[in-house]
Amino acid sequence: GQTLEGAWNGTLVFQEQGLPPCAPAGAVFTAVSPGRGTVIAESCYASEGAGYGSWVRTANNKFAITFIGNSFGPDGTVVTTYKVRGSLSLGPTGNSFAGPFKTEFFDLAGNILGTVTGTVSAVRIVVEP
Repeated sequence: GQTLEGAWNGTLVFQEQGLPPCAPAGAVFTAVSPGRGTVIAESCYASEGAGYGSWVRTANNKFAITFIGNSFGPDGTVVTTYKVRGSLSLGPTGNSFAGPFKTEFFDLAGNILGTVTGTVSAVRIVVEP
């Protein structure tokens, strides 16, 4: 079936130049009903906490995701929040996806501080014997 349900290992490529490289990060998608569910996405930077949100199937092999999280200062306190939105296309085998994303950063009052865009690609984490 066409679902994002499962565990994935994702790689981000930023459109903006000069950002530190992003190590692959994991994500878990669960289904709450056919064609929709929840997502928990690990950040590739230690200063950002995991993101929590939702996914929905929008068309044949197409999905939209949105998740939010917190960013932390050197002392461990929350200094900003972030929201990620993406449009994903499931690969032909159902074990990969890719698509563009947009991340917005906000101060604690909800004012936008900046935006980062790029592409994400991921492969399903499968059971190994």
